[in-house]
Amino acid sequence: MKKLLVLMIVINVFVFSNSLSKINSLTAKVNEKTIVNKNKKEKSYSFSMKYPDKAYKEMLSPKINIGEKYIYNGKKKLVYYPLLKDKFIEDIDEDENYILQAIKEIKSGKKPMIIENDEVKELNLGDGTRIVFYDYKKIDGVKFPHKVEVYEGKNLYSTLLFSEVKINKSINDEVFKIN
Repeated sequence: MKKLLVLMIVINVFVFSNSLSKINSLTAKVNEKTIVNKNKKEKSYSFSMKYPDKAYKEMLSPKINIGEKYIYNGKKKLVYYPLLKDKFIEDIDEDENYILQAIKEIKSGKKPMIIENDEVKELNLGDGTRIVFYDYKKIDGVKFPHKVEVYEGKNLYSTLLFSEVKINKSINDEVFKIN
C-alpha cells in the first residue's frame, strides 16, 4: 500500500509545484517496475485521483492481478480481489497516515525539494526515500513528469512510467465510493 501512497505523494508534489488552483484531478496509465532484493516485478494499472484525498487504482497486469481495485477516500480504503470475489474496507493504517501527513509537509515546504524551471527534480521524504522526476511534458497547460524513480537509500526501488495522462478532466465521484 505504501507504493500507492508514494504515487499519491508524487501527484501531490506536482499539484504543489504547478499551483493548487491548476490541478484538481488526474487520470493516467502507469507502468511500474519494482526491484526488491534483486527481484524485478512489473505491473500496470489505471490510476485516477481527485485532489486532495481520493484515489482509485485498477490493475491491468500481471494476469493474476487483473481487476484488483484499490480505492482511497479520506481515511478509508477499499481493496477488491476478483479472484476471491471479496472486498475489504478498513481505515487507512498508521503507516499510510504517516505518508499522507508527508503530503501536507511537502506543501508546507518542510521536505527538501530540488526545483528547477518550475519542475520538481527531486524530493527527499526524510526516511531514506528519495523520488526523482524526469521527462516533463506540458498537458493542459501543466508540466507533468512521465518518468519517476523512487529510491530507498541508494537503491532504485521503483520506476513509474506515465502515459495517457489527463489533467482536470471530469471524474465521476462514484469511482471513489467505498461501499
